[in-house]
Amino acid sequence: MCFNNVQDEAHVILDCPDAQLVSLRNQFQHLFDAIPAGSTARLRDFFNQSDAVGVADFADECLALFDH
Repeated sequence: MCFNNVQDEAHVILDCPDAQLVSLRNQFQHLFDAIPAGSTARLRDFFNQSDAVGVADFADECLALFDH
């Protein structure tokens, strides 16, 4: 994990360049494609999309990375 940045939710979910998180975002790419371009509320848009199960699955796998 990259521990040089503030690891708030937005950073970890949307921006962190850590290889494991990038890989996870690639697996769930459809969730990130659903965020409107230029959105100023990217985290809200991520969590408020129609694929709630996909968002929950992503969040679960993301949290598992931090359980080590």
